[in-house]
Amino acid sequence: MDQYLKEVGNKIKKIRKLKKMTLDDLARKIHKSKSAVSKYENGEINIDLITLKEISDVFEIEIANLIPQSIAEYRGKNMDLDRVPKFFKDGSKIYSYYYDGRNSKIIKSLIEIRREEAEDNRVCMYMNISDYDFPYICENTYYGNIEHFDSITRINLVNKYTDLEKPNISILSPFVDSEIRWGLWNGISIRPIMPAAIKMLFSTKILDENKELQKKLILNREDMTYIKKFNMFSVF
Repeated sequence: MDQYLKEVGNKIKKIRKLKKMTLDDLARKIHKSKSAVSKYENGEINIDLITLKEISDVFEIEIANLIPQSIAEYRGKNMDLDRVPKFFKDGSKIYSYYYDGRNSKIIKSLIEIRREEAEDNRVCMYMNISDYDFPYICENTYYGNIEHFDSITRINLVNKYTDLEKPNISILSPFVDSEIRWGLWNGISIRPIMPAAIKMLFSTKILDENKELQKKLILNREDMTYIKKFNMFSVF
């Protein structure tokens, strides 16, 4: 139990710092003393469910994100692995990258696949994250489901905070034995609000955010050739 409390406390501390909140800030918002919050973070005292819910509300995340979980809990017992493409079969996390020309930077995101049932492949996507250990501290959070077909995988999403944004992701050739796949994100850009399609790279492993990756993500001459030829934006 002591180790469990330390893990929960460590999560609270790191998320608080990612949120740029002080101990005083968090203590004031949940109506606890600074000393009590410090003891929560150090795993020195038990933290009740109501307080944990209050903290998750302050952080604007799900309470489950504060509770240590194993990958096995996400994989499920009834999943039909024969129906899952190779690209998605070996794990519950997919890393995605795209280049944002507005900020001239690589944007990294994380997709979590929660396979409770073979027919209920629920998905969470955390877009524009800064820390892979705490992906739910992000610019946008989406929920949805994933569907696998012979030549393509579709991920249907809805923004956690607004039904206005319901993007979908199409990933090509998911049955190909490769650690990276190209896909197209199609939805609404918030800054400014406008329809948008994004060339996005998906990976089963964390990629180095270097100039080589940036070069791959930026629209190249081949991309522009296909856009002019078909008069539409697509990825291959």
